Amino acid sequence: MLRRARRSPFFWSVLFCLLLVYFGWDWPILLPLKWLTVLFHELSHALVGVLTGGRLVHLNITNRESGICQIAGGNYTLFLMAGYPGSLCWGLGAILLARRERALGFLLNGLAVLLFLLTLVYIRPLLGFGFLFGVVTTGGLVALACYGATWVQRLAVLLVGVSSCVYVLIDIQADVFWPGGGVSDATLLARHTGIPALFWGVFWYLLALGLLFFGLAQVIRRPGTA
Repeated sequence: MLRRARRSPFFWSVLFCLLLVYFGWDWPILLPLKWLTVLFHELSHALVGVLTGGRLVHLNITNRESGICQIAGGNYTLFLMAGYPGSLCWGLGAILLARRERALGFLLNGLAVLLFLLTLVYIRPLLGFGFLFGVVTTGGLVALACYGATWVQRLAVLLVGVSSCVYVLIDIQADVFWPGGGVSDATLLARHTGIPALFWGVFWYLLALGLLFFGLAQVIRRPGTA
């Protein structure tokens, strides 16, 4: 299987994106990807909050790579837990769907519609960074879906997917494992449940490594089709 994967351009595309994003995480050129991953993280909180009976009150991101999601009602524990697993699901979903050429346009247009509706209905203020980022990114996704070459579409989807997964590892390291991480999902869960923030950090980190291993195994087994 590994020999077959090594002959696949898709396998090398995934590996390239993984190395680029992980080692170039602090490069300014990757900032738009980091803002998008933060948005996916907050959207994951929002979806779980709504699915557990809550109402989305406010969602926004800033140019400092932070975000906020406010829910009225719902299950607060699951709401707090949802950010990192949600980011992993968004990321792995994008990576695995990128294997199929026919899914690329659908995926890009679907993300554009989701982002546009989210921006239009919930992200405020209208002239704030989050709103402008949502509008510009929506336009970029539509343009890519309509006019981008297949290899460009695939590379863009892979970069989004890989970034969303790598973000989990790097953000947990910064917020939980390193001193002075400040308020994070883990610290909020610790206050709410009484279970130490380190436990949640280790739990999410191991989950991320496991799901990344699963995703890479799928890429090796089935490295891409038309």
